[in-house]
Amino acid sequence: MVCTNRFLLQVYYLKMCLQQPWDTVVQLCSKIFPSCPANRFRHIIETAVSSVVSVSSDNEREVFLATEHNLNFAGKYLEEAGLSRHRLLENFSLEPLQSQQLTNGLVVDLEHFRRKEHLPHWYIATTLEMLMGTQAGSINNLKLKKVVTALVTKFQNLNKRKLQGETLNSFVRTAFVLEQCTSLNNSSNENATSVAECSTGSTTASQELKIKLSQQSCKIKSLQEGLESKMEETCMLTEQVDIIKNDSWDKSKTIAQLEASIQTKDSTIQKLENGLLCLEEECNQYVENIDHLNKECATMKNSSLFKRLKRREETLKQQEMILNDHTAGGCAAKMSELQTQIKSLQTRISKNKKDLKFSKLEKSQMAKELVNLRKFADNIQCQLSELQHDHTVETRNSGNKFTDDVKKCVIELIGEAEVPAGRCSQVISAVARSVFHTNIDAVDLPSQRSSLRFADQGNVLAKHHLAEELLNTDGWDLHSDGTTKDHNKYVGHQVTLSSGKSLSAGFTLVHTENSQTLLDIAVAMLRDLCDIYEYDFPDSSNDNFKHMLRKLVAVMSDRASVMKAFNSALQNKRGEILGVVDPLQFLHCNAHFLLGISSMCEKVIKALGDEIGKPLGRDNLPVFHRFRGTSECAISRYIRTACDTLGPRGDEKNGCRDEWVAFCAMNGTQSEISSYRSNRFNNYFEGSASLHYHRSEIIDFFSNYKPKGTLNLKQQSVLADSECNEIDTYITALGIIYYCVTGPYWLLVQSDTHYLDFYKYIHQMFLSFQAWSVDSSPLMNVYIPNIFPDFVVPHDAVFKSLYTAVSDEALLKTVLQKIFAGLVIVTERQLSDFLPSGRYYSIQNEELRNQMSHCKLHNLLAEQCFGDLDFSLFKRRNASLHHHSTINMLKRNKTMSTWFDTKSEAQQHELLEKVKKQGEMARQRDKHIATEVQQKLQERLREGKRKAQEKHEKEVARKQTLVDKVRQCGGACKSPSDVDALVNKFTKKSDKVAALKHQIQYLKFVLNVRDKQLKVGGSMEDLIFRLKEVLGKADPLQLHVESVEDTVSEPVVDRSKGSRSNSETDIETVQDTDIGDETPAAKVPRYEFPMYEFTTQGTWVAVFYDEDFFIGQVLDIQSKSVGVVTFLHKCGVKSSLLRWPSSPDIDTVLAKFVFSHDFTMTTTNGRTWTNVDMTKLCDMYMQYKQLYCE
Repeated sequence: MVCTNRFLLQVYYLKMCLQQPWDTVVQLCSKIFPSCPANRFRHIIETAVSSVVSVSSDNEREVFLATEHNLNFAGKYLEEAGLSRHRLLENFSLEPLQSQQLTNGLVVDLEHFRRKEHLPHWYIATTLEMLMGTQAGSINNLKLKKVVTALVTKFQNLNKRKLQGETLNSFVRTAFVLEQCTSLNNSSNENATSVAECSTGSTTASQELKIKLSQQSCKIKSLQEGLESKMEETCMLTEQVDIIKNDSWDKSKTIAQLEASIQTKDSTIQKLENGLLCLEEECNQYVENIDHLNKECATMKNSSLFKRLKRREETLKQQEMILNDHTAGGCAAKMSELQTQIKSLQTRISKNKKDLKFSKLEKSQMAKELVNLRKFADNIQCQLSELQHDHTVETRNSGNKFTDDVKKCVIELIGEAEVPAGRCSQVISAVARSVFHTNIDAVDLPSQRSSLRFADQGNVLAKHHLAEELLNTDGWDLHSDGTTKDHNKYVGHQVTLSSGKSLSAGFTLVHTENSQTLLDIAVAMLRDLCDIYEYDFPDSSNDNFKHMLRKLVAVMSDRASVMKAFNSALQNKRGEILGVVDPLQFLHCNAHFLLGISSMCEKVIKALGDEIGKPLGRDNLPVFHRFRGTSECAISRYIRTACDTLGPRGDEKNGCRDEWVAFCAMNGTQSEISSYRSNRFNNYFEGSASLHYHRSEIIDFFSNYKPKGTLNLKQQSVLADSECNEIDTYITALGIIYYCVTGPYWLLVQSDTHYLDFYKYIHQMFLSFQAWSVDSSPLMNVYIPNIFPDFVVPHDAVFKSLYTAVSDEALLKTVLQKIFAGLVIVTERQLSDFLPSGRYYSIQNEELRNQMSHCKLHNLLAEQCFGDLDFSLFKRRNASLHHHSTINMLKRNKTMSTWFDTKSEAQQHELLEKVKKQGEMARQRDKHIATEVQQKLQERLREGKRKAQEKHEKEVARKQTLVDKVRQCGGACKSPSDVDALVNKFTKKSDKVAALKHQIQYLKFVLNVRDKQLKVGGSMEDLIFRLKEVLGKADPLQLHVESVEDTVSEPVVDRSKGSRSNSETDIETVQDTDIGDETPAAKVPRYEFPMYEFTTQGTWVAVFYDEDFFIGQVLDIQSKSVGVVTFLHKCGVKSSLLRWPSSPDIDTVLAKFVFSHDFTMTTTNGRTWTNVDMTKLCDMYMQYKQLYCE
């Protein structure tokens, strides 16, 4: 088997997915490649992982992945000499080399090999002796070590100085010199011989000298052996240190797992201790029962039956003794019979004892049951007599006021059951009549006005409940979010208590959503809660306010730009009020990360579509040619239109949901297509998976099941897109992302995971994104890795279909890699707090963990509350925001059913009396706030109008100044000859230049001539040339005016809003007027208005009305001149955004009022629509109105 980079990356990915330590990975690799040392594999794998990141192009990546690793490679110069790692380690009979092959480079490589393999120093000497063919022991180890160390140092210095030319080459190719490494033993012998020759006069002295020399050589040998043993021990210790370093990470992880296991076992021990206490209580109960039984047994011993049996037993014993005395061995059979009878009698005695005990217990239980039944019968008899004699229910007390029970009932009906205030009396009467068989007169029940008054009191009760919870909790979080409905801005607040319970604080109307406004309403909300809670003791209100503010732990919001300034302002305000306190934690909703993923996926897919360069799906059909200019990509369009057509809560006009469900039932399947309006965080991906699953069925349904010729444009679009293989490949990729990323992430965000443990999941997800952006092949099979093992979307039939019918696997792999490369960017941008060096990455502060134990990972509570507000605004169109907030707080907080019912009857009465005074005040206060908001909005509109008027007046004055200057020069130039005449009128050059500049500015700013040549810089010749060029190309009609004053724009005059009508009497044919002369400041082209005829359903049309024009879609055709149109409405300040109204706006229109048709309407989310040519439609409307209606 060959070791390539592809194999090494796959081994690393397997380690990360299975979360295995390096020891396991190294052991696996050493089994596959036994010739390579195990300690080298980790370095090789990490080097391959770090190198693959720098590879950019696909060709380089393929070459890199196919690169092989020579595991027997020992060194460059060793390889040239034919020496591999295997030969150097196992074959000690190396063949001698030629003298020119034994170079300095070979010795340096041999030293590097020795260090890498942790071999002793004598290994080099032995190897060189074998390579040179010399006698063993001829090379001195110590001198060789010094020489080799000097060679390695010189080699490293040459590399550091980057002397890669002839100097380094000559050094490594120079032959290695061995003379300086001659054995120490030989030299000592030579010295001894020379001493003997010189000492001819004394034989004894020479012998002594020889003895000393031999002793010194023995000492040197022993020291060398000791040194070599020490070096071997050092190598072994180095290997142990490396092993310990490799195991440190695994052991730290094991320690963390053991700590978690210890915590689990501690909780188990606690449960066992509680169970032991229960068992001890049961044992005590059993002891008491045994004592009771012993007492009963003692009582039975005194009974007559026991005494009679005892006497019988004694008689039998006496008879047995007599028989034993008077009979011998012949009576053995009779005695055994008597013994059997005795045993049977003893058994009967014990059985009778048990029966007697059971009878006594049964008798006592029956006596108790009889007493209870008699009491129950008496109670039922009393209730029956009361019902027979009195059928009335008291709804009013002595003061003709409604009782507390009626108030509680009405508040709970309005708040938690969402019963309209005008129908509460009917509900109470129906329940009393049907369930309790009691008739209550309508006069004795609250009217609509009284029910609304009770609802105002419920608002105060809900705030009292919220204030009590905030004062009694250990810590709480503030959730805030905002939305805009029907030109009104709403801000909602919610809280999360330390117990994990979430409560709603209602909604507030604001005129603008800036940081100061958000701070004011947050502080006002807390002060309002404190004032309500301490209504009778206003001095304590400020203390409670500080107490609530001190317990505030975190603030949760979305990533709006204004929230950063609000967080800073809230922190400063809290410091001003409380002084030095713990800083607040500013958290973001992590669920919005899914919106960032869907946005990035759409961006990547659109870029890939542009690279393909060909239309996809319906864009190939001529009938959809006019829709090609939309900004929505084909894949997003297919998901939206298919879910609207075939999914629940879709398009009722153009959809066919019922027929689709019937078709699926006929084929024995169930529709898995989800609603596009349900979960806006995940429907983009979940809908993609379901559409791929039903692809063949969708094609069959629209092609064969639906009658031919009955498909509308939307259904034709779905059919064409479903038949496109490229679109199917894209939605397959999105479906895979749903099952491996967005689906598990949605489950993770909704779980109870600690906020400071969230980084563990995000870091693992980020590493997976990085790996899949390089190679997405692990996602190409059904065994996809789980980035969150604790949160997995069930792998159903929809999941399996993603891998059974793939149109283009190569394109699918490319799409996945591009998407995950984009998701890496989204993760770094939105979840940077949970990545390394982030704010909440690996926080070990136990105090902070305890404070944030209740913090949520999301802000979905605000989303849910605004969903309730949407429904309440739709259902109760005329209700105030105060009433909507009341219903939301009572419903979400369960104030009446879970909090108010826990109070005693006296406390309930006290609370109801207290809120009776505050209910009207709270309603008036909210009404005053709404009035102030409206006044501020009006002031802002007036200020905007004033600034626009000032701007217009400045523009008029500027143009008038230019007109006066042109008049002084003799009038405007209309042809190139006029320019020459203008120049000849002046003698000074400065006057000529000034006159030319005035003419250019007049053309540019007064007559609104758009030309790049109209510049006032340059010499006089340049000005003359440019002015002549522009006048030569300009339209004479544009330069022709009756008088200079006609070129000055008139101030804008507000038109009063009239009723929407376009009757035939509104149109009068008048003589054509020159629109261009009336509005010279804007060069508007003239439009023609041919007679329109209704021919095709679904066509977009622009219809003229008195006050404005409306855009709609042809719903039905009555004739060529008459059609039924359903209209869009504008979405607020931005006139280019339109939406379908909550109640359909349908009108019968004459064809002569349609001034434009067959234009393009686009949408990105299915809710809002826009037209890129809205300015053109406005110009056409104004010209149409001036031509025919003025």
